[in-house]
Amino acid sequence: MASLHRKLEAFVGRWRVEGKTFASAPDECDTPVRGEESYELLPGGFFLVSRFDRATGDGKQIGTRVIGAGSASFRCDNFDQLGHRTYDVWVEGNQWTFTGDHERARQTFDASGESFDIAWETSQDGDAWKPLCSLRATRVS
Repeated sequence: MASLHRKLEAFVGRWRVEGKTFASAPDECDTPVRGEESYELLPGGFFLVSRFDRATGDGKQIGTRVIGAGSASFRCDNFDQLGHRTYDVWVEGNQWTFTGDHERARQTFDASGESFDIAWETSQDGDAWKPLCSLRATRVS
C-alpha cells in the first residue's frame, strides 16, 4: 500500500479549471466552466483533501473532497451543495477513474504532470451514460 498512496502526490497543489458542460447536464447545460481546485496531503500521506470552487454560468459548485488509499484502490468522498457522494477510484498509468452510482469521471494527466483532462458522465439508471462536462486543470505556480 505504501506505493499506492504515493500516487496521490500527483494532485498536490493549486489548479485552474476551465471547460464546459454538455446538453445532458441537468443544470446550466452548454455552459462554460471556470474555477480553481487545491489539493493537499494530510500528515502520513494516506489522504488527500481537495477544495473546489467553480462557476458554471449563473451557478456555483463549491465543495470539499477527500481521497483515501485502500489496499488496492482508492475511495473518494465528495461534499458540496448537492450533498455527499462516494466514488471508487482506480489508477492505471496516468489515468484516474472515479465511479459512483450516477456519476463517473476519467482524469488523465499529461506527460509533464502540469495539467490533466477531466471527462465527467452522468446516468439516471447506472447503465446509460451521457457526457456531463469536459474540463482541463492546469497547475498554478
